[in-house]
Amino acid sequence: GLGHALWMDDDWPAFLDVAQRAGARLIYLRVDEANEGILTDFDDAADGGTEAAVALQQALRRAHQHLGSTFGIRVGFACDGILHDWTCTAVWYDELLELAADSRHDRTDGNWPRPFARTRTPEEQDILDHADEWAETVSEDRPFIEATNEAGRREAAGIIVPELGEHLASTNTGDRGYTLGLSLDVLRQAELRLKAVVKPRIETAAEASLDEWAVELRAGTSYRLALTKDERRRLVAALIADKCGYRVPRLVEPLLRRTDEI
Repeated sequence: GLGHALWMDDDWPAFLDVAQRAGARLIYLRVDEANEGILTDFDDAADGGTEAAVALQQALRRAHQHLGSTFGIRVGFACDGILHDWTCTAVWYDELLELAADSRHDRTDGNWPRPFARTRTPEEQDILDHADEWAETVSEDRPFIEATNEAGRREAAGIIVPELGEHLASTNTGDRGYTLGLSLDVLRQAELRLKAVVKPRIETAAEASLDEWAVELRAGTSYRLALTKDERRRLVAALIADKCGYRVPRLVEPLLRRTDEI
């Protein structure tokens, strides 16, 4: 059979360069997507009340936000009877593996091997300790709500929580890649909370305020001078975006009707 060489370096372009210089004629690529089956593999380790098991249970709850996303990439080539492998897994998945190993180690009185020699840095532990708090804080803040793209949300999150901003500014190399990955997990958590909790609350309050906003619009000179329905519709959409922090198309027609009826 083939020998096996596993590359642990973060520098995948260097790995491909070696493949080219070695004359590799075929590159193998495998991409793994997260699904429920991936998470249930950790059920045995998450069972119990040890500190590591509880931490794993919390990490598994956070991991649900990554379902459907890529969590592992493997690139390989064969040369002179040796299979060369470069692998990369997402930080959140590495955390699950580490916590599962810790939990099994604790439950077997130390007889289960710990595959990770690497320990978390203080910066990584700081992110994990504050992840839920930071995600909630970021998701409730107006600049984050108003951001329309990934770059804007990153910038807003970094301003709202300066400690998170420092990590988000790290480069994806070495240990700094872990802090960046964990910080992006917090960002995803904040985005999910914005969508599932914050925006529904904002829009419910907006619906209750339509009569008040209609009076405000009708009293404005711009609305009274608008010559067409399309002009009035644009003014209505702009006011809703200003009040909510983002566009809510489904409220435009109801508010337009109420304003025109006054």
